[in-house]
Amino acid sequence: MKIKAYAKINLSLDILGLRPDGYHELRSLMQSVSLADELCLQAADRLSLNVDRSDLPAGENNIVLKCLRRLQQATGTTAGAKIMLQKRIPIAAGLAGGSADGAAALVAAARLWKLDISSGRLSRIGAEVGSDIPFCLNGGAALASGRGETLEPLPPLDFYLLLLKPPVSVSTAWAYSAYDASGAATAGGTRRLLQYWSAGDLEGVARNLSNDLAPAVISGYPKIAAAVETLLRAGALGASMSGSGPTVFGIMANSEAARRGYEMLRKNYEVYPCRTVHHGVKLLKER
Repeated sequence: MKIKAYAKINLSLDILGLRPDGYHELRSLMQSVSLADELCLQAADRLSLNVDRSDLPAGENNIVLKCLRRLQQATGTTAGAKIMLQKRIPIAAGLAGGSADGAAALVAAARLWKLDISSGRLSRIGAEVGSDIPFCLNGGAALASGRGETLEPLPPLDFYLLLLKPPVSVSTAWAYSAYDASGAATAGGTRRLLQYWSAGDLEGVARNLSNDLAPAVISGYPKIAAAVETLLRAGALGASMSGSGPTVFGIMANSEAARRGYEMLRKNYEVYPCRTVHHGVKLLKER
């Protein structure tokens, strides 16, 4: 069984305070994009994982195995799987690559093991492992709240974009710690952004991107601000950092603008042309 796991971006990210459980209360407009990892699952007596990148651990700390261990416990199954993960989404980049992989693994394993399990229960299992997994299971566009696991689907808005990853990696825990230490209050950009999104106004969306984490993270990693400026010079209508960074994205007016921007940047930057998609995972092959 082969399945694609799609990356996501945060077009807005409001941090509303610290919750009693230690997580931060969030409000965010999330969107799936076409940059994707691919997983291949084969029935086996036990769980095992192989990854095509040496810098990503394939042991029990990998989110894919965490998700499937939790699925086994929740359903009582003893079935296993041999899993191969092909990484295309940058690691520790603010694109929910790990959560996307975990979501795809849950969907594929539930089918492979012929489990009678609802999508809602699968989402709750995923949320126990990672806050972004419920979104990655559903994908498309959604207003996320809580710690990111409460989702309200939004009408689709199709557009092209470029993702640019600066040559740094940012720990999510560090990013939130830096935000807390900064004492900043939320800019509350999500509600304003939603007005333009609901109207289908792409230029308005691009002008009103927001991320409460960005000032604190950029203060530690100035290359992120430079990456935003680079995308704007390459023709982006608007650009912002996704999630906890360091990846930044630029919304492009159309496919031709995206192509020109990519050709301008690809020799000197780690840049990915992509477009919005309306799903979080996609089954490619089953036999």
